[in-house]
Amino acid sequence: MKIITEKAYYTFSFFKDLALIYPVYLILFKQSGLDFVQISILLAVWAAAMFVAEIPSGILSDIWSRKGTIFIALLFKGAGFVVWIIWPSFYGYLAGFVLWGVQEALCSGTTNAMLYDALTIENKESQFAKILGRGHFASRLGIILSVLLGGLVFSRSVTITLVCSTFSMIMAAVCVLFIKERRTIYTHDNSNTSEIRNLLNTVISSFKIYGLYRYIFFGSFITVVYGILDEYDFVLAREYNVPVSMIGLWGAVRFGSEGLGALAAEKINFIFGFDNHAKMAGWAVAGGVLVILGTLTGVKSLLIAYFVFFFFMASFDVLYHAGLQQKIDTIGRATISSVASAIYTGIGILLGIGFGFVADFVGLRFLFVAGGSSIVICASVWVIVLKLQKNKQTL
Repeated sequence: MKIITEKAYYTFSFFKDLALIYPVYLILFKQSGLDFVQISILLAVWAAAMFVAEIPSGILSDIWSRKGTIFIALLFKGAGFVVWIIWPSFYGYLAGFVLWGVQEALCSGTTNAMLYDALTIENKESQFAKILGRGHFASRLGIILSVLLGGLVFSRSVTITLVCSTFSMIMAAVCVLFIKERRTIYTHDNSNTSEIRNLLNTVISSFKIYGLYRYIFFGSFITVVYGILDEYDFVLAREYNVPVSMIGLWGAVRFGSEGLGALAAEKINFIFGFDNHAKMAGWAVAGGVLVILGTLTGVKSLLIAYFVFFFFMASFDVLYHAGLQQKIDTIGRATISSVASAIYTGIGILLGIGFGFVADFVGLRFLFVAGGSSIVICASVWVIVLKLQKNKQTL
């Protein structure tokens, strides 16, 4: 089971992010005549669909099937790309983004819950961070391949680009079926109403788990900022006058740094002991300082610090999610994970709007400086809160 589950998870992670349309979908929208306002609406609808579907998706996966939920989700995303093929207009892209947003919600909390519980079947949950990190590494390999090939295939045929992306989603969906699943019986009453009631009670009870939602808030804030800066990465490359022909190489270096960070997460945790959340926050502070150092002056030689930032934050992301899974029980695991994802998405929507204004009015490099500063401040406040709580307990 161990070998099948791990290989299936790694292959699933690779194909899930092997979408040749990723680096070029904004170009597709512009070629179809959409303006930036319409593109902003599409992205907002994508985020809204994801936010609305987050918690219901967690409940669905807990009372039905986690891998079944992910299987359907990936077919939704593939269907969204098909819609873009047959309906290449604003409303077609809108419909595709709704399907994509629902897919993200269905997968976000459920994927980690599925993997963690699959590992508990053979008492391998202690290896969760290592396997999750390897999965993230496989995901980055898929993204790198998408970045390197997406533009080339897109320049030949939009349809082939979208067909290949759809095929990857189907492959990912097939792979997830090979992951072992633990089914949990919630009550002796087999009605869905009773199961949902018990899941909601589990979520309510989760507020009693010491430090859980504090952990989720600070971890989500930091990873949200990291995700926003990630979205502006290719635009920053153009700010540094990187030729369009070299954008793929830039992306390969950045995603490679992330992949290595995810791969090294378990060893980093072993060395520094991030069970102490203050140390984890300190790691985030170091990452924030790196992105500030790498972008503040615009000196190209300092970009090495910028790329190392992605190494730090990718490892932080893996260890944050590993810590979250360790804090919650099997019963309601996907639902509570989806609550965490909903908090993440809500913070992301608010910060995304704010950082967009920063980029427009102050400049792109200052956006990265502001992002790094936000990470430093948030992580520092987290350390202070932890210290105050510790002092309170010793009184």
